[in-house]
Amino acid sequence: MKLLNTYKQILLEASGISTQARAWSKIITDLTKNTNEKKLVIDGKNYPDVYESFPVDIFYVSDGTHGEYDELKSGYDKDGKYVVYLKIPLNKGILGFNSSNSDVESTLNHELRHAFEDYNRISKGFTPISKTKEIQQFYNKDFEKVIKGELKHKYEPFKSILYSLYLTSKVEESGFSETVVDTNIPIIQMLKDILNHQYFDSKELSDDDLMTKKWNSLKKEVSIPILDKFDNYLMFVSNADKIIQRRALKMYKKLQKAKYLNQDINKKG
Repeated sequence: MKLLNTYKQILLEASGISTQARAWSKIITDLTKNTNEKKLVIDGKNYPDVYESFPVDIFYVSDGTHGEYDELKSGYDKDGKYVVYLKIPLNKGILGFNSSNSDVESTLNHELRHAFEDYNRISKGFTPISKTKEIQQFYNKDFEKVIKGELKHKYEPFKSILYSLYLTSKVEESGFSETVVDTNIPIIQMLKDILNHQYFDSKELSDDDLMTKKWNSLKKEVSIPILDKFDNYLMFVSNADKIIQRRALKMYKKLQKAKYLNQDINKKG
């Protein structure tokens, strides 16, 4: 049995799964079952076995319509305690999020993977996720406004391009490694769709005057570093297309491997 567990551990690590993050996920899922609270504060030291491998002193968990790890608030607080801020659907009735406990746990697996990677960076004195070059290129408040459709105009195809850049980022790659083995969310198909769609050759770019107006209007309304690097929309789309295609192919191969190895783990039972 011990040998089988070791084999499973090796396969899990090879597939990109974080057993440390998942251990916390199970605990938090159990604590949030059937709760009527909109916020939970969890003392990590009450769970010494899990704390030893991923020492979070305090989890601040609040209700949300989707999962979110707040990398800006998380880290060492003023008292030297390591804190993690999360948003998940705490209870299904308040915000109308109709999900099962397995969905909540899968969401936690994804978000806690981000938290675990951030902890490994911060605790060793490295740059946190929020300050990595990749994230600072596009992820800020203005980026969120574009993606969430909070601006006056949708600004397509630029909105979709920015979202694809985010989905294929290194940060999301690790999170999706968790999600792809947990749920029926069609992540593999999503990547196939991205690979089959090249923005630079799309019909949306056929009207140069319209695209130029959209581009200029978008850049006046928001400030996103990756947009500010380019003088015109054609340069941006061409560059982004190459990055998205390269990242999507790499992620597609990695997630296929993760799914295959996880199926092997389940067979070994």
